[in-house]
Amino acid sequence: MRFTQALRLPGVRFLGESSLEFILDIENLGNLINSDWGRVEQISFPFTKQVVTLDQDLGPNGELIFNSFRDENFSVSNLASLWKIQFGLRYNF
Repeated sequence: MRFTQALRLPGVRFLGESSLEFILDIENLGNLINSDWGRVEQISFPFTKQVVTLDQDLGPNGELIFNSFRDENFSVSNLASLWKIQFGLRYNF
């Protein structure tokens, strides 16, 4: 989310008008409001964690047979779940 406010400043006559702009950037606003929102939950290295157990034999039609699904906790990527606020000031002349 970005908020900006521009203020016109009287400038020197040969430079024209100048303005001052205040800027407020908020990244991941949902996580700033509530730590359970705007989170990224994923396996640390995608496609490398076993989530099911397979039988060694194939089914009668050549299909794979799953024994059980593993109920393991997935790691949470903390860096992508952070929020950030940045203030800025821009002078245009």
